[in-house]
Amino acid sequence: MKTLVLLVLLIVQQVFVDAQISNSDASVKLTSPIFIEEVLGKPLSPTANNDISGSPFIYEKWKSATIKLKDGREFENVSIRINILNQTVHYLSSNGKEYVAANGIISEIQLLDTAINGDLKTHIYRNGFTSIDNNNENTFYEIIAEGKAELLLYKKVKLTETESLGTNVPDRQYAPFQEYYVYVANTMNKCKKSSSFFSNLFDDKKDLVTQYIDQQHLKFKSENDLKLVVDYYNSL
Repeated sequence: MKTLVLLVLLIVQQVFVDAQISNSDASVKLTSPIFIEEVLGKPLSPTANNDISGSPFIYEKWKSATIKLKDGREFENVSIRINILNQTVHYLSSNGKEYVAANGIISEIQLLDTAINGDLKTHIYRNGFTSIDNNNENTFYEIIAEGKAELLLYKKVKLTETESLGTNVPDRQYAPFQEYYVYVANTMNKCKKSSSFFSNLFDDKKDLVTQYIDQQHLKFKSENDLKLVVDYYNSL
């Protein structure tokens, strides 16, 4: 009986959602993740990776998030982990079972985490950008600055192996790295940490951007320097 009721509710919800999406550009918010397993993914089949140090996830612990689908629906208060080894999203269903979201169905993740000062901070991860390097339209980037130009942080891990002295068993580990990109005029650009890169990238405001970089003594050795110049360009 419980299964029948859930099925009927799912059908009614789907009819409502389809009608809303076809008649409006506004997203449809679903406050409970109770149907998320039927909408999104497949159960995770865990594999033993106890011999690998590190983690393939941005955060090893589960984090609360709002998930936006490409069809306009949203699921709030979903417990997720973002796997940056293979760009997949893991989530917990209403019964606590771990699932993996179908590839390409999610457009944005608003993830809550505790900041250094103890406050909650929302990290926004988004895909749908043009392909560059080995990244495609399903690759998630964290939004650091947005406007007519967007500063994007790409986080990734590589599975590496190193030989250990005195043993034939290699040391396997997830090695994290990150890269920054700027998306402007529908084009992805890999960041170079130099003033000339940003002056040429924002050539429609080249003189003003160059002047700002000089005045602020930006050396582009930190994320904050990158954000400052992108935010400044967006303010012009």
